[in-house]
Amino acid sequence: MSRRIRVVPADDEPFIRSGWATMLSLYKDIEVIGEAADGHAAVGLGRAGAAGYVLKRSPAADLVTAIRLRDGVLFPDALRRIAAPRPRAAAHDLTPRELDVLRHLARGLSNAEIAAALYVTRETVKTHVGNVLDQLGARDRTQAVVRAYDLGLVLAGD
Repeated sequence: MSRRIRVVPADDEPFIRSGWATMLSLYKDIEVIGEAADGHAAVGLGRAGAAGYVLKRSPAADLVTAIRLRDGVLFPDALRRIAAPRPRAAAHDLTPRELDVLRHLARGLSNAEIAAALYVTRETVKTHVGNVLDQLGARDRTQAVVRAYDLGLVLAGD
């Protein structure tokens, strides 16, 4: 049997990621060697033998063809973007009030509940939440909380 092309589907949505992995594993010449929750994790697994990267925006019909071309497709701009170190917020990058808001987010409070707890308006909380998302490079509240735990900005029991 000829050598199989090794691939690592990467997506932050587990359902999407496992769907691609399942679909790709149906091809005898393709081997799914793992799954990654994001591009950074995929790059780490790529050092285990993956040859290239195909963006998920690629048309589905072209995905297998792209993988088979030269054992993978490398988009240098995409690789630079996913391989670049993530900006990491330090505790001093957030104001004390933003840290307060982040701790309340971690407890699952809504903007209205945070506003009541901190004696500020909902609009002020909304501004702080936006700043926290920007500082942590998060796309939503959930990702901000996960990153806050990862960075040690929020601890269990806070």
